[in-house]
Amino acid sequence: MSIWGIRGIFEVVNRLLRGSVGTAVVAFVLVAGSQACGELKVAPRAADADTTESDGATGDSDSSTECTTPAANDPANCGRCGHSCQGGACKAGVCQPLVLAKDRRSPVDLAVSGAHVYWVEQGTTTSDLADGRLGRAPIAPCDAGCVSELLDAGQDFTGIAVNTEFAYVTQGRGSAGRVVRVPLDGRPFEVFAPNEPSASKIALESKSAVWINAGSGPSTGEARRRVFDSTSGGGGTIGSGLDHPNAVAVRGDRVFITASGQLEVDGYIATTDLAGTKTDLVATDQALPRGIAVDSTWVYWANQGDGTVHRARWDGTQHAEIVTSAIAANALTVDPDGLYWTEAGSEPDHLDGRLRRANLDGTGAVTLADGLTYPTAVTTDGTSIYVSVRGAAAGGYRDGMILKVAKP
Repeated sequence: MSIWGIRGIFEVVNRLLRGSVGTAVVAFVLVAGSQACGELKVAPRAADADTTESDGATGDSDSSTECTTPAANDPANCGRCGHSCQGGACKAGVCQPLVLAKDRRSPVDLAVSGAHVYWVEQGTTTSDLADGRLGRAPIAPCDAGCVSELLDAGQDFTGIAVNTEFAYVTQGRGSAGRVVRVPLDGRPFEVFAPNEPSASKIALESKSAVWINAGSGPSTGEARRRVFDSTSGGGGTIGSGLDHPNAVAVRGDRVFITASGQLEVDGYIATTDLAGTKTDLVATDQALPRGIAVDSTWVYWANQGDGTVHRARWDGTQHAEIVTSAIAANALTVDPDGLYWTEAGSEPDHLDGRLRRANLDGTGAVTLADGLTYPTAVTTDGTSIYVSVRGAAAGGYRDGMILKVAKP
């Protein structure tokens, strides 16, 4: 029996490891909102903590000449010499979001590989989520013809992870959930793992895919894994008894999972190895933990319930709440330069969603983009940050977007 299904152990671990919390990677909630491309905006950096504005001249500069003092609106030297907006505009020394794809059907997860960004669209509510898609666009600016669909008219796409050869995509579909593997070169897809009830988020390590099945009720969620070249024809369970799992991250041989719990304040962060033999809890008593990310030392997660971001060491020690006052933090990613997260925004319309960034200890928080109608996922390629925005409920979630923002 998994320790994740035993509440008594939760309490013991909670006393021993008091001081851990979390979420961050990618998660979404089905709520309303509205967003027009023209309304995208970036909050002035001066309003955020630990931020210094350039004292350079105003106006556009000639980026073909050597930069000595960056101009306020120069996308090649935005805010400082040599800081490129990666195709986006520069306004008052701040790089603006670049729309890579628009009019998408409720994008809920995304990933970057090479020169492209890939995403999954859950589908529109007017079509009962039966018109989901797997989309792709270049990360460099291009016209609308550059956007393509690798899979179309799918049902209830929920998660995506990509390597150099394949996109691995989960489809919820209740009891008919599954994981499909889609070659990036256009060959036909294959069912990688059938019979995966309510398949949700997915992550990759060098030899295998790991995903979570949300389950049909309390303590029915699972963590599942399949080696890429396995001939078994399906996944194997590496964790069971999970209470509404939301997101998964893998680093080395460790798997980290956020789970909402059975109430709004008893969520937890669980960990296991790839074989499912070494399970433990990193944090308990969390308020609706959603996204999760991990680096070589820390695991980070976002609590949507109380608008906080947390981190702890892999074993649950040195837990700290490092960001507060987030507006429903729901997805998170990390790289050596910082921590990036999305905030779903305020109910009921979720018009004030944001993309934010902070140092790895939570200091120096700045807003990179705001006025987003329900951002759902975030990732980075080391140069830019990519965000999926779900769009407005009024039109059945047909106006979602994929955005790119240069790292500050």
